[in-house]
Amino acid sequence: MASLKRIEPRGYTDGDGYMLESEQNLKELGIEGVMNMNREEVVGKWPGFSGEMKDWNMYFNPEAGWAKARETLQVAMTEYIRLGGVFLSGSPGDVVSIEYSKSEAGTITGVVTADGRSHDASKVLICVGAYTSQLVDTDTQIHAVGLCLAHWRLNAAEMEIWKDHPFVDVRHRGYFFPPNETGLMKMGVGVVGTKSGDVKRS
Repeated sequence: MASLKRIEPRGYTDGDGYMLESEQNLKELGIEGVMNMNREEVVGKWPGFSGEMKDWNMYFNPEAGWAKARETLQVAMTEYIRLGGVFLSGSPGDVVSIEYSKSEAGTITGVVTADGRSHDASKVLICVGAYTSQLVDTDTQIHAVGLCLAHWRLNAAEMEIWKDHPFVDVRHRGYFFPPNETGLMKMGVGVVGTKSGDVKRS
C-alpha cells in the first residue's frame, strides 16, 4: 500500500480551541516540524493562497497526509480475495445489528445481517460511514454534515503553482486537496450541521 500513499503536508485553520488542542497533542506525541503560521508566512511558502485569512489560527503539520481512497480500496479488496475472503451483498451482507460479548463489556464479537444470520469474528471492523449511528450508540460524538464538492482540472501553468501546496482543512468550513498527478483538484465547501448548530463532542 505504500506506493499508493501520497504524503502531503497538512495545514489546519480554525477559529476555536480545538485546533490548539490538536496542535498540543501532536507536540506531546513528539511530531517534529509542527509550526504556527501567519498569513504572510503561508502566502510566502505557498503563493497560490490568497485572501485575508482574518482571525485564522493556522499550523502546519509536515507529517500528516492522505491516501488515494479508491485505489487503496481496490488494492485491499484484491488482497482480501487472494487470501480467500468472500464479499456478501444484499440481505446476506446487510448488517442490522452488532453483537457484544456477554462477559467483556464493550467488546464486539460479531454482527447480525438482515437475513437473520450471525457472523462471529475475533476482530470486527465497523466501516459504515454515515450509517454508524444506526449500529453504534455514538451519543454526541458525531453529527451529520454536508459539503458541496467541486473538482476541476488545472492547466500546466496552474499545476506549477499548486503542485507543492499542502492539503488544507478549514474546520467546519471546508477543505481542499492539492492537485493529483493528472492535475485534478478537489474542494469541499459549506458544512451543514444540525438545526441547533454544532453538536458538542464528548
